[in-house]
Amino acid sequence: MKDSKMQLLKDLLQKAISATVICARNGHTISVEEYKDLYRENRNFSVEERYARKVYDPYVQNQAVRGQILEFLKVELQEYVRDDIVSFSRTAITVIGRSNEELDSLLFSLMRVALLKGAEHAVHSFYKPIKKEWIPFQQMVLINGLKVAHEMQLYDGVRLIPPHPLTANLPDYFPVSGNRARMNEYVDAFRSASIMSIDCSVRIILRKPGEDDDTSFTNPFPTNTADGKWKILSKEFGRFGICDYLSYKTHFRQFYMLLSLVCNRAVEVAFEWDYHDASEVFAEPYAGKGVGSLEDLVEKNRNLQPVTEEEIAAAKSLHTQFLHPHIDSKSKKILEMALSRWRMAKKHEKRQARKAENQVDQMIDLGIAFESIYLGGDVRGELSFTLRIRAAWFLGKNAEERESILREFKVIYDCRSRAVHSGRLDDFVKVGKKPTPLDEFLAMAQNRCADSIKKIIERGGFPDWDKLITGNE
Repeated sequence: MKDSKMQLLKDLLQKAISATVICARNGHTISVEEYKDLYRENRNFSVEERYARKVYDPYVQNQAVRGQILEFLKVELQEYVRDDIVSFSRTAITVIGRSNEELDSLLFSLMRVALLKGAEHAVHSFYKPIKKEWIPFQQMVLINGLKVAHEMQLYDGVRLIPPHPLTANLPDYFPVSGNRARMNEYVDAFRSASIMSIDCSVRIILRKPGEDDDTSFTNPFPTNTADGKWKILSKEFGRFGICDYLSYKTHFRQFYMLLSLVCNRAVEVAFEWDYHDASEVFAEPYAGKGVGSLEDLVEKNRNLQPVTEEEIAAAKSLHTQFLHPHIDSKSKKILEMALSRWRMAKKHEKRQARKAENQVDQMIDLGIAFESIYLGGDVRGELSFTLRIRAAWFLGKNAEERESILREFKVIYDCRSRAVHSGRLDDFVKVGKKPTPLDEFLAMAQNRCADSIKKIIERGGFPDWDKLITGNE
């Protein structure tokens, strides 16, 4: 782009700044200084102030100048504009889940940046997509089942942030919503669980109207090459083979499941959003997407004990071992299935409402996890015997332990079959001669499953079962 064009846009914005009023949709106005204070750096904000970001927009009152800027935008982006709408790939942080932006809305963003950072900064920000420049942002993840007592660095560029204090105002990275009631839900959740912050960078890709978009709702950033659209800034991630958005999501899904195993509770994503410092034209605050009830999250995390640095280190170590090439792709899929079912069983364990039904579901999930681990989907014949003999030899350290585990797994398999076929379990389970309360038996089975998964990962894969039970491994 020519310097003369950039200078023209700068001159137009400087004229517009002096003719701008900050107005809400209901007609209420605030001063420019009050508006700028809503975005001031290094301060906390009340809920009302955060909500105000969605409510107030900068309107250019001088219609001649406003028309000149809109015409400039339309001409400069003419390849990508149809009916006053700009088309993007979904890589644009503003439009994840959408694929266009009205010119009027783009003008609001341009004026916001001009007011906050000056006309020259706004001009350079506007041209970043055309220059194919990278724009930094943070992926923020509210994690159900995770609470840290203080900020921890997980990797370079990846931090764990403790729940926000009840008495304090909200930090700038708090998600913004146009729904006031939804904002209250965010606050309660925000003060109940910890957040993971991941430093990322994105290219805003302009798209010709009608042109195929190679992105999707589930994978808005398909590539991470030199010509790509998205990348994690952490240097440590290079060794994990993260080459696109889906591999990034897979990486962290695995980590959350392994952290669940280490902490002995279900850890999972509750809510995600993107955060930036509001100084980019094409990077509006994005409210994000939920993965479940935020009210449920508050209840689940009410009495949660903070995770320790030792537990985080153990989960990282386990994840590194899980990613090692010694564990082949088929084994990883089996382990992921077992981990997923173990975590689902753990969630059932914590639900006190309709306890009997949850115990049945917990037993079914544990049964599927054990079958994944010890049968692998390719065993024929006497499944119950194969499962318990493999488990006994794999987990037992001596003949006495193996005999005890053999009895336990016979009961586990019998309970799993009864849960599947009748939908009921007795209040007491008989392992050997002693009746055991069902709660205690399920907790034991949950621990046996966790131990099985961890041992397979730590040894670098599944054993040769035939060699194991004949004493040759």
